[in-house]
Amino acid sequence: MLDRWLIWVGALAVVAMFVWSSGDAISHAQTAVSMTPWGEPDLQGVWTDPYETNLQRHPSLADREFFTQEEVAELDRRRT
Repeated sequence: MLDRWLIWVGALAVVAMFVWSSGDAISHAQTAVSMTPWGEPDLQGVWTDPYETNLQRHPSLADREFFTQEEVAELDRRRT
């Protein structure tokens, strides 16, 4: 008896998850995106990047994968 109840509750949870996620997708699809006069998405605005992530790896770091804890602390100190 308990097994049947658990199966029904699990099935209901799965159905509820699909209904909830499809409703979220529909609401995102109906959101208007402002476009530039030439037809591309308008990305104007304030863009912040507190970590200043580079798009290319600095040549001096070519053979290193990770920083040491001391180097991370020094970089954080300089950043603040």
